[in-house]
Amino acid sequence: MKGSLLLMSTVMTIIDLVSSCPLKCLCYRFSKTVDCRNRGLTEVPSHLPADTQILLLSNNHIQKISQHAFTDTLSLKILDLSNNSVSGLLPNTFKELQNLQILNLTKNFIEYVDNKTFSSLPHLKELDISSNSILSLPETLGNNTRRITLLSLKHNKLEKVDRLLLDSLPNLKVVLFKGNFWQCNCQVFGLKLWLESFLYRGDAGTENHQESQEKQWRN
Repeated sequence: MKGSLLLMSTVMTIIDLVSSCPLKCLCYRFSKTVDCRNRGLTEVPSHLPADTQILLLSNNHIQKISQHAFTDTLSLKILDLSNNSVSGLLPNTFKELQNLQILNLTKNFIEYVDNKTFSSLPHLKELDISSNSILSLPETLGNNTRRITLLSLKHNKLEKVDRLLLDSLPNLKVVLFKGNFWQCNCQVFGLKLWLESFLYRGDAGTENHQESQEKQWRN
């Protein structure tokens, strides 16, 4: 009898740990969503439910993201880190998020993007790094980013974007460039040619699509 009670107690403890919710967050089991918006957080919370698919961390004070921040959330599909104070991203920051589809990093202080930062995200479809301080981008975002359909680079400090980067994203449907420091010289000629080809294919997206996405992330 004592053995059975001990086993039951152990099982209940394990279940409680697995289904635990961070202290300042709200967890919704049915939608597998963890809502940590507007909580004054300075780091990504630990002990997230293992089956979390949507993690909302916008409007906090997160400055750095540990390489181990997402090791327990392998099922994550949507990650919103907008409106924080992230100044940099390590190459392996998102390496565990093999199922991530939407990543929102708008309104941070990111200055540099490594070519390995997003290379471990084979299912990534939408990447929004607008409203940062990015000065330049690598020639590619990695071999595993070919599924990206939306790329927003608005309101950064970019003077150019290498055509190789855009050519490495064959499924790109929406690309947003406005609000950068483009230099009208031969360095942007490749971008001009790519844009002409992009428009000719009829793939160009609209600002309305982006506004719809931003409204979805805010709600």
